[in-house]
Parts: sequence; structure tokens; C-alpha cells
Amino acid sequence: MALRKIQTLWHQATDAADKTATASTLRSRPLLYPDEIVVEALKLPDDKARELLINETRRPGRELVPLVVALMPTLPEEGLRLLHLAGITYDIGDDPRIADTIAQVQRYPAETWRGHDPLRALLRNASKRSDCGVHLIKTLMKRNNTAAVENYLKTYAERTSAWGAAELVRELTKARGLHPVIDQFLRMVSEHTPRSLAREVPEQLRQVGRRREARTLAGLLNG
Repeated sequence: MALRKIQTLWHQATDAADKTATASTLRSRPLLYPDEIVVEALKLPDDKARELLINETRRPGRELVPLVVALMPTLPEEGLRLLHLAGITYDIGDDPRIADTIAQVQRYPAETWRGHDPLRALLRNASKRSDCGVHLIKTLMKRNNTAAVENYLKTYAERTSAWGAAELVRELTKARGLHPVIDQFLRMVSEHTPRSLAREVPEQLRQVGRRREARTLAGLLNG
């Protein structure tokens, strides 16, 4: 009975997605996910659900975003949960896959998501580790996806600790070609990190040897 109910919801979601998403988008990215994947992913613990999603999205003809698009009109929170799980990264090797998913999300029309912000759901946990973040930023910049880089930096700034912000700056200074991103991130910290935390970041930057960045951020916070 539960499976029949899920199957009914699945067909309703697919029909609704056909009406809300543009015909050209759906023709280019058909909804190929079977409902069994939805059932299994939503009842597993997060780490197992993530493993299932990664394994399934690596199969030919199966992508994560079309599934989420199908779910959003009738089950938006579950659709966002799947995107959220896709953003959980423990392995640097997952970053290209996440970058691909980000690009897919951005290609779908805004009305498909019914007022939700799937990109923020996707980036929420990807911003937990500065070493993975640098690799993700590199991948996004190579693909000229500057909008996603800015969104990532904003999400990181909103969720980070003072030490986490300083650590990301230090990692960015080590990476070749990412120095322009540093000042962009410092601006995000000044605008989006809770002020009490943001005021601690310059001292953390000095402790990791980034005095120029500490002065820049202090100027932004006092400006």
C-alpha cells in the first residue's frame, strides 16, 4: 500500500513538473529516475542515502536534478533534501560531480522550484570543509560559473566560524589563480557573517599569518 501511494505521488509529481517546467527543458533532460530510487533514498540514513544517490547518478541516463524537479511541485521538502544530500562532500573527488549538479540546478527555470532556493540547499554542507571548498571553487571557475562561486562564498560566510573563515582564506592563498576570490570572500564575511563572529576573523587571520587580509577585513567591518 505504501509503495502504491509513493507511485501515485510520483506520477502526480511528474505530471506537475511537465506543467511547471518549460517543455524545452524537459525535452533536453527527461525524467528518467524510477520511483524505487526515491523510496529507498528517503528512508535511508543520510550517509547511506548519499551513497545510493551517487551510485545511481553515475549510471548512464540518470541525473539527480530531473528527479528533484519532478518532486518539487508536490514534495518540495523531499526534493530539497535530495539536493542537500548531494552537497555533502567528504571526498575531494566528489567536487566535479557537485559542480555538475550546480550547473544543472541553474539551468532550470525559477518557477520549477516553487519559491525554494535549491542552490543554497546544495551548498549548505559543501561549505563545511575549506580544503574541499577550494577544489570546488576551482572547478566552478574553470567552468566560468562565477554566479555559483559567489553563492558558495556567501553560504560559507553565513555558516562559518571565525576560525573557519580564516582557514578558507589561508587555503585560497595557497591555491594558484584564486587570489581574486579572497577579497570577494572577505566582502562576504563583512556582509553576511554574524557581526560578533566577523569581528573575530581579523585576529584569526593574523594568527595564520594573513596580515594583509586581516587589515582588509577590519577596514570593511569599520567602514
